[in-house]
Amino acid sequence: MQRSALAVVAALGVQAVLVAAIPLHESWIRATGREVTVAVDPVDPYNPVRGYYARFTYRGMVPDLRGFDERARNGAPVWVVLDVSRPDEPARPVRLARSPADAGRNEVVMRARYLIGTSQCPGCRALMVTPDAWYADRDQVQALGPALNDHQAVAELRVTAGGDASLLRLRPSGGGMGHGG
Repeated sequence: MQRSALAVVAALGVQAVLVAAIPLHESWIRATGREVTVAVDPVDPYNPVRGYYARFTYRGMVPDLRGFDERARNGAPVWVVLDVSRPDEPARPVRLARSPADAGRNEVVMRARYLIGTSQCPGCRALMVTPDAWYADRDQVQALGPALNDHQAVAELRVTAGGDASLLRLRPSGGGMGHGG
């Protein structure tokens, strides 16, 4: 009987560690990361918000960026290099890098993955950059819908030197960014 009790305690301990790992990682990113603002666009321009969340993509983080690896496998890691030299403007994606160490002086990297030949689009190329959804009170999410639709929204993130990102908030940009952001 003592052995089975020990097994239960061990299993509960492992579960507790796993449950604590995710918030601890987020907390670590928020504590050690640099604040970065990036322009975002809706995933679905006809329905940018669904209930308690909004799905978005980061403007300009596309496979056409310099440094795209044509031989990369689906799911392979890549880092999007962002120019943060203009403090009053959202960071701009400038190229892709194979390592977070490839960032320059006024640059920050965000971790991404190559998406190549998905089931919905066998010949397509894309980048998967996360976080890509914002969960909040329904009224907050609904209020942000028009800004997302008008391409006037930004994500405020904390980003570590290794490219891990934590979404702090999604908000209207204050206008003037348009598609060119």
